[in-house]
Amino acid sequence: MRKGRIILSVVGLLLSCGSLQADLVGYWTFNDNTINDSSVNGYNGTLVGGSYDTDVPAALGGGKSLNLTAGDHYAIIDSAGAEAPFDLRYGLTVSTWAKGFPDGGWEPFVSKRGESGQGWQLRRYSSSNNAAFTTRGIGTDDPQGTSNINNSNWKHVVGTYNGWTKDLYVDGALERSDFVSGSIGNTDSLVVLGARDNSGGGTPSVGYFARVKLDDVAIYNAGLAANQVAHLAAGGDPAALPAAADVQLPPGTLLLAGQHGAGGTWNVYAKIPSVTTWDQHRANAAASTLMGVSGHLASIKDAAENATVAKLASGTVVIGLTDSTGTSQIDGVNFQTTLGTSEAGNSPTNGWRWVDQPNVAIPYSNWNSGEPNNSGEEDIAQMLTNGQWNDHNGGSTMGSDQGDNPAMNRSVVEYDTALTSKPNFKGFWKASNAKYDPMTGHFFETVTTQLTWDEARIAAEQRQHAGQIGHLATIGSAAENYAVRASGSGDLWIGMTDATTASAIDGWDPTALGSAEAGNTSGSAYPPAGNRGDGWVWVTGEPMTYRNWASGEPNDSGGEDAGVIRGDALWNDNRAGSTLGSTDTVMGFASEYDTPAEGHLVVRERRANSGVFGQVNSLAKARELMELAPGDAAIAAEGSALVHGISFSDPQAGGGQGHVVRHPFLTDTGSADDDFALLASGSLFIPTAGDYTFALTHDDGFELTIGGTTYSNTGTGNPRLMLFNFPTAGQYPIDLLWFERGGNAYLQLFAAEGNLSTFDPAVFTLVGDPTGAVQIIPEPASLALLGLGLGTLGGYIRRRRR
Repeated sequence: MRKGRIILSVVGLLLSCGSLQADLVGYWTFNDNTINDSSVNGYNGTLVGGSYDTDVPAALGGGKSLNLTAGDHYAIIDSAGAEAPFDLRYGLTVSTWAKGFPDGGWEPFVSKRGESGQGWQLRRYSSSNNAAFTTRGIGTDDPQGTSNINNSNWKHVVGTYNGWTKDLYVDGALERSDFVSGSIGNTDSLVVLGARDNSGGGTPSVGYFARVKLDDVAIYNAGLAANQVAHLAAGGDPAALPAAADVQLPPGTLLLAGQHGAGGTWNVYAKIPSVTTWDQHRANAAASTLMGVSGHLASIKDAAENATVAKLASGTVVIGLTDSTGTSQIDGVNFQTTLGTSEAGNSPTNGWRWVDQPNVAIPYSNWNSGEPNNSGEEDIAQMLTNGQWNDHNGGSTMGSDQGDNPAMNRSVVEYDTALTSKPNFKGFWKASNAKYDPMTGHFFETVTTQLTWDEARIAAEQRQHAGQIGHLATIGSAAENYAVRASGSGDLWIGMTDATTASAIDGWDPTALGSAEAGNTSGSAYPPAGNRGDGWVWVTGEPMTYRNWASGEPNDSGGEDAGVIRGDALWNDNRAGSTLGSTDTVMGFASEYDTPAEGHLVVRERRANSGVFGQVNSLAKARELMELAPGDAAIAAEGSALVHGISFSDPQAGGGQGHVVRHPFLTDTGSADDDFALLASGSLFIPTAGDYTFALTHDDGFELTIGGTTYSNTGTGNPRLMLFNFPTAGQYPIDLLWFERGGNAYLQLFAAEGNLSTFDPAVFTLVGDPTGAVQIIPEPASLALLGLGLGTLGGYIRRRRR
């Protein structure tokens, strides 16, 4: 965590990936009272129960829908052999209109099994009101949407996968985008509308009945672009898609410039972290653009360019070299006709062509010893970790001679930008799921892309949010440790190292920050009594004021020079990557954005000794508890804090909105807590006069006063929406009293400008969020209210400054 610095400008490059040609595999309108396929393929189905209904989405303008609401009804696509064409392993889109909502958890709108490592589903996420696009075999199996689709209205739901990313849309809006890798598992189960075939082949075994209405179900053989999804959401013809617009490349894509363009100019190289086939990488690269220049898998003209690509690759990747004479099933490219390839056999040059240089013999090669050997009809080139090349299988989409078990690698894509000066890519990418942390005032983001620590260090710096360039998360307190852990799941790289080798990617030298190899210090005490964790530095250069090593760590086993926060929030050391003189271990990472939130609310909290005080079951009892003299026997515990926003939740009881960091209450015991109260006070800044809607997620009761207007326990929804009108811009006092009697315990305060009738997480921000509608004003006089109360928190919210 560093004190924030606003970016004045960010490099103005737009890197994007255009979707590939997408063809309809099946399309069912129900307009003729049948389950007939309206695509050219004729994959007709059978309705089991159910009926056809004139209730249709307004955007479609008429026709019929499929009504499955009356029982265990469904439609099954049972044409002979119809299961195989829907095994779309490397790219697909599933689109449907739906009304009503599955009445049980995980029930599907459209499915091709989607369980036990096989197939896919577009379905309800667990018992929530959100959608999910389930895919088996490519990671992030069940990404959850964000909007409430359980509202008795027609909703348009789409899941897409393009070989690089998996996206979920509702009503044309992107709700979730995830980096994924590999191929979706095949299944002999049939496509089912409104239920799922669990058989895996043979006699269908249909269950998980959704009991919904469906309309205009369409399945494509590639991932659609955002503008194509918007076309469908507006009622457009699925058989007449507009040309695909550009969409963003996978999160965690690393960018590096190399002076290998025409006349010594700079080209840009992107390491694509997704793991898929050569043919899928090639097609995706050709559909991507940077500064208006189309991409292609890297082509290498000399040893210097080979070194640049190898530096970025830091592992096996595919490059743009092939001797295939087949035709791609992805985009229809015939390699022999387009590139002038011929089957080269064991020849290192004859017949091989770069994808961007048709009919030109390759001017340079760097084959590994004994390669190319054409073992098993190997028609594409990989760059190995040592920078030398190997021929391998390019994927079954290149023709039957390439087999069904293709090599799955990352790739390096080249953009012939011919820049006259070296570009700076810091802050290039926009963060996609950063969460605001009201304790530090910073944003934290988990990026699930599997990278080495050294790659993650660069990838974090190539991201930005709220005007701040990112960095691997640095941790200076227990509260910040909690925030980093709460921003995502699983083991994550954090911004800590004791490496003493300069990075082979960009020359970054950690010894300039004071890093030193201390070896295994796990048996020692923390400083000053011992040297446990000595030699480690934060990537920002800030002091190491807090340590949270797991038992037996750091042990430097096998030369571990990179910091990891584990799932239990304790730290471990692991290998930083070959580019920092170690070996490669890959995982996701936590990125931090140092937004300069300076205003505070003063929060005081007390938990009652119920045997003395009784239950805290009303605002009057909450006020009575907060007014007791310090040390009163009726007080079981108390705490106080300065916070940049209100977002608390009892970890053992849960509740509240999850798109911001939720901290434990100040008197949290590690068990479900009852009978306590909280009082927050300070001043807000209203930037413009007019209406503002405040939203409070809470359990149990509250009283909120802002500028003389008071609400208490109002409304029936949660979050509670409260309208405040501010006659002038400026400073307004705020006081919030809240209590918890029993059960779930949570408290969050959001705001948005205007008179709003519904809560939308994309519109409402925490009060105090520096990107939001309502800010908190630093008020020195209020700090005296804390007195010595902060001491009760120990080191929990110690905020560092540089």
